[in-house]
Amino acid sequence: MSKQSLYLQKLNERINTITTSYYEEAPVKDTSYPYCVLVPPSTSDLAYGDLLMYDIEVYASSSTTTEEIENLCDSLRNNLNNYILNSENNFSSHISFEGYTYQRETDQELLARRLSFSSRVFYL
Repeated sequence: MSKQSLYLQKLNERINTITTSYYEEAPVKDTSYPYCVLVPPSTSDLAYGDLLMYDIEVYASSSTTTEEIENLCDSLRNNLNNYILNSENNFSSHISFEGYTYQRETDQELLARRLSFSSRVFYL
């Protein structure tokens, strides 16, 4: 497993401490709302690591109130922004919140939001 793959796994585990999270896409069956999807990052090289830019998409059913989904987004932002994620002998990283947007979904039964983050990851 590459160090970047290990980083994404650890990041997804961190998101799972806040709410249910999946990498790339959620399973079609047995998925309960709300949940997040960690979108694969775009990567830029740094001197000793990578700059990762990625989105976390938040999905909730239409029965979820706007306040509930906004509180979940606030929780993700507050718990991830300026968070330092480390893995002994593998990497050290700093996560920064970049932005927030509403997503339009064609499915009327679904509410969606997108939070953008960047991580400076330095491999050890």
